[in-house]
Amino acid sequence: MQFFDISACKAKKLYSFFQKINDTYPDFFEGERSVVRTPWHGTISQKSYSFVRDIKDVFYSDGKGFKKEKYQEAVGGSGDEATKNKILHSSSLCAFLFFSGIDEEHPLTIDGISYTEVYFEYKNQVISPQYGPSNIDVLLVHRDEQNHKNCLLFLESKFSEYYLETGQADVPLVYCGDKANEENGIIESLPNAKDYYHELGLSLDVPTHSGLLLCSDHGKAFRSIPKNPHVKPSFCFHLKAEGQQSRYCAGIKQMICHYIGLNNFANGHYWHEQTDQSKLKIQKISNPELRLGQIAFKFEGSEDAFANLETYYEFLTNNLGKLRTANQDIVLLNRVLTYQDVWANNPKYHESLNETIQRFYALK
Repeated sequence: MQFFDISACKAKKLYSFFQKINDTYPDFFEGERSVVRTPWHGTISQKSYSFVRDIKDVFYSDGKGFKKEKYQEAVGGSGDEATKNKILHSSSLCAFLFFSGIDEEHPLTIDGISYTEVYFEYKNQVISPQYGPSNIDVLLVHRDEQNHKNCLLFLESKFSEYYLETGQADVPLVYCGDKANEENGIIESLPNAKDYYHELGLSLDVPTHSGLLLCSDHGKAFRSIPKNPHVKPSFCFHLKAEGQQSRYCAGIKQMICHYIGLNNFANGHYWHEQTDQSKLKIQKISNPELRLGQIAFKFEGSEDAFANLETYYEFLTNNLGKLRTANQDIVLLNRVLTYQDVWANNPKYHESLNETIQRFYALK
């Protein structure tokens, strides 16, 4: 039975994945798991489907295993997560459902380190307090105070973005030490500001050997067009792939932002509006090793897109340490993690996720 109308769905190659779930488990997307085309700021999306009911009802209908405080963290970012988390292909939903089972009884091991605590949407200061923070999807905590081997692993989660959303990314001018004249978009330098992209080898309108180009609009700033119509437009530069290459450039921009934020964390410059008491305690962990990485969900047919994701991640591992403010003690994971590999490498963790979650992500 063809449950999803993928012929009219812009994300048809993704929703064929969910169609297979429904083929394997008939009626999966009915009852408490009923779905509709996604309502989005007064319109109906032709790109995606969303659950009708709250996530607790969808995946924890018996109430068991649902961690309310962790879900509140997961919907507390700056990206309209409460609405996004009902979308079937939401990366924040995937991160919450997959990682929220972590606790002392159900640790998760990555690269030989066992993590027993998880936090969602952790905020780090990036440029300065007057600008917005970076919201990292997942923070995993390993505590070993006795041997002075505490560890914090910050992870950016990707479900389908790298597969569906290749193209240019809007880079705020402040990351390049610039601002724009509000009237005409003429670029002006900010006094004593850092040009992070120049330090990474991405100078404005200068070809590089990385396959990436940071460009202006003929010497002026572009005016961004936010996806959310309620967000005010601003000025930006464009980060894009040179030539006909296909890159998920938004992911590159995000990881640069997270790395700068983690450097601030390492230097004791924390996001000033971090009010969650449990998250504030993270700042008091003694001399933790700081790790940063990315985790992605792999689909049948996404091999080329995932290879492109790995290519830009290699650019990051080769260049982020060049930032003058870079803390050399920060460890950038040496490859993109996948949900499937982390799952396969942690068989004891399987019992922490209920059958509905495992079926939804084809983990069983």
